Amino acid sequence: MRFWSREIGGWGLVLLGLLVFYQSYLFLNRTAVVHDANGANRVELRPGYIEAGQWSIIGIFLFRGGIHLLKVAVAARACLQANDQSKPEKKALPAPRRISMPMPPGPASRPPFAKQAV
Repeated sequence: MRFWSREIGGWGLVLLGLLVFYQSYLFLNRTAVVHDANGANRVELRPGYIEAGQWSIIGIFLFRGGIHLLKVAVAARACLQANDQSKPEKKALPAPRRISMPMPPGPASRPPFAKQAV
């Protein structure tokens, strides 16, 4: 469930990028109705190259960003599944308990710089 937000955001950016590409297509196929001096109507093609170029660059960034988010979401899901599969199914034995034993009296129990009585 952690990766759904990335995946939904990725699909949203991909769709938004496709809509921007469609808008740039409409800019390139723009037509206008022109009235002649004779009173006749003509349809002329008046493409907007500048507008289409700008929108295409925006669409490229949106589309690539969406694809990147989708790749990250799929890779994270694959890593999570691989991590779950690599865990052993049986429970590990508990670690043995350490028993502390008192130190025997002797030279090791004296402070290091204590003076010895002669």
